[in-house]
Amino acid sequence: MSNMAPSVMRSGKRAVAVASPGADRITTALTITLARLALAGDDISRAIEHPRLHPRPTGAATEPGIEIDEPSESIRAYPAPNMYFGGVVGATWDDGKIDAHADSRRGGAIAFID
Repeated sequence: MSNMAPSVMRSGKRAVAVASPGADRITTALTITLARLALAGDDISRAIEHPRLHPRPTGAATEPGIEIDEPSESIRAYPAPNMYFGGVVGATWDDGKIDAHADSRRGGAIAFID
């Protein structure tokens, strides 16, 4: 696992750039974000804010919105979105329109400058 992972994907006239600083949770944070963009059709804001799950050596950690069929002591359920799951920033370019979002878990911000 990496300590940084800027990632870019492109399809037709759509391009996406996402990144996350941190530790081993980068992999799951970016995977969930990119899956929500590519497979669920979310916009960048919704994909970044989507609830997260992260596997741990002793089980898993989850945010509200991730349903576990059989809760156990090995699953740590956070009561709200949490910085533990990393902070993703991202931007999309879709046929001439740009959109961007900074993860509320990290308290980031974006700005468009003309």
